[in-house]
Amino acid sequence: MKKTMVKENARVLDLGTGSGILAIAAHKMGAKQVIGTDIDAHALTFAEENIKLNRLESQITLQESDLLEQVSGECDIIIANILAEILMELVPNLAEHLDDNGVVILSGIDQAQRDKLVAKLTAYNFEVVSEMHQKTWVSLLVKKQEV
Repeated sequence: MKKTMVKENARVLDLGTGSGILAIAAHKMGAKQVIGTDIDAHALTFAEENIKLNRLESQITLQESDLLEQVSGECDIIIANILAEILMELVPNLAEHLDDNGVVILSGIDQAQRDKLVAKLTAYNFEVVSEMHQKTWVSLLVKKQEV
């Protein structure tokens, strides 16, 4: 995430925010607007506590949402640290929530699922800009393909 936070005042969407740690990190790296979503109300409660501990209640918005179902607008950076099976469901609606020059950081991908996810991203006109590996886990940085 640190490598992608080059646009000052970025709008960031943290899908499946869980504890809110990535949303907090995005704000601390300079994001202007951060929205954290999760389908689990208990996770959002935990995220809210962490956001309060960091005194960022007015800078980070939390929202209960099933992936992108209840999310509106476009973002400069979308972060999703979720298992590949769930990321696969996310791909078809990703482009409509991403600014034309935006990027998506996908992590939580088991190496065995990487090729299947990349194939789906490619089918929806995304290209992999870079990837990182840590043991059997993969993280992808993707953007919309230029037409």
